[in-house]
Amino acid sequence: MDEGADWFRGRGSPADSTRRVAPSSSPAVARSFVEPARSFEQEILSLQCLPFHHQGNCAAAFTKLGALVNDSVRLKPALQEWAEVHRNGCVKVGLMGGSFDPVHFGHLVAAQDAMEQHGLDRLILIPAAQAPLKDYNVSASGEHRVAMLREATDWDARFEVSDYEVKQGGTSYTVDTVRHFRKMFPEDELFWIIGGDQLPKLGRWHRIEELAGMIQFIYLERPGHPAKDHPDIPGLGLHRCDGHLVEISSTELRERIRGGLSLDYFIPHKAIVYLQEHGLYA
Repeated sequence: MDEGADWFRGRGSPADSTRRVAPSSSPAVARSFVEPARSFEQEILSLQCLPFHHQGNCAAAFTKLGALVNDSVRLKPALQEWAEVHRNGCVKVGLMGGSFDPVHFGHLVAAQDAMEQHGLDRLILIPAAQAPLKDYNVSASGEHRVAMLREATDWDARFEVSDYEVKQGGTSYTVDTVRHFRKMFPEDELFWIIGGDQLPKLGRWHRIEELAGMIQFIYLERPGHPAKDHPDIPGLGLHRCDGHLVEISSTELRERIRGGLSLDYFIPHKAIVYLQEHGLYA
């Protein structure tokens, strides 16, 4: 199965490279056989061609998926919840990019604030290969940063981690990533989560007008503080989120590691264990 769809398949699901097709009812061909697997992403796209928004067709859609994979273990509970939401209308999907170098509680609190205040149904964290407006290279590899995020959020079914940008490599332009997820969620509402400090910089984002036509933005701001000015961009949808804005810097955390200081209360414990076991940032 395609590892690029790992965020959708779910953590701990078997990454089997083949799928078994249900035996035919005909005695002449009543046998099981193995054929190359489609990626989970392809299976989801095929399901999204079905009339999910019709009350009576949700169960039929999952019957089809069950016939395709013949393995209920691979039907991630979050995916089933996604279908339940589709019964009543479109899903609100939050996308949050960043270097996550390393991930810390500031990132996760911001994601939770956006999810709760704007009623998002799911939230996908997307580590960048290289952010275009950052003037430094990431310290840890994309694979390590994805792994740390998964360690940090594995217990929380609300959050998922996508390695899409890391696998693409090079500079990670948001417009390319949003095109990818728009294909995944053609009828749903997409929201890109940013810090309020990014508002004045939106005019510098690659193909921002195209981006504004595909996705809305949620920006995090200090409660009671005015929003920062932003350029006039046609179609730009902005939604304020009064977040907790925990003051933690990944740069500071890397310096703490090099100085031999504790990371407790800054980073989820499982992510700390991971980076220490792999000697990251030392």
